[in-house]
Amino acid sequence: MQRNIANRKAKKRMDYIFKTELVEYYRNELIVGEFDAWDDYHSAKDGRFERGTALLELGWCDIELNINSAADDHGGYINKTVPAYFICVKGKTEEGDENWSPSGYIDDFGYEVNVDWSADNWKELLEKDMFENLMKAVKRFDIKIDEPNWKGENHAFDVFDRFMELANHKTCRSQIDQN
Repeated sequence: MQRNIANRKAKKRMDYIFKTELVEYYRNELIVGEFDAWDDYHSAKDGRFERGTALLELGWCDIELNINSAADDHGGYINKTVPAYFICVKGKTEEGDENWSPSGYIDDFGYEVNVDWSADNWKELLEKDMFENLMKAVKRFDIKIDEPNWKGENHAFDVFDRFMELANHKTCRSQIDQN
């Protein structure tokens, strides 16, 4: 089982995927630090949560960039953008089908998004940051790259349980709520 895979070596794998199409749409908002405006679908009451704006998938795990609204002190949200990484793992059902399971936000563990969104090479910086944070999570949470992370329906959330145990049952959104 590989845990210390180099980025150059990972990129050569058939199961390496890096996508940024959706984050390109939100790049200016990330540079400014706030969403353009609330609209019919997003309000200060409900917040804004853009899921999977960038994706780096490697074997049986992935890391996604989500862009969320920051919480205010009154149970609502403000228009500030808060980028955060979310981990998912893939396993096999009892029937042998491959399925993804959410594991959680990793910002509670010090894995923060560190990208200069205004740089010309922001995509390269994002890919490097996502890869490094994924490799840290693989090591810390015993996530498997080269084999299923769980088998059978009853084990789908084993990795999620490890996240919660290590976070002392904090909500995965505590970083967002503090900003």
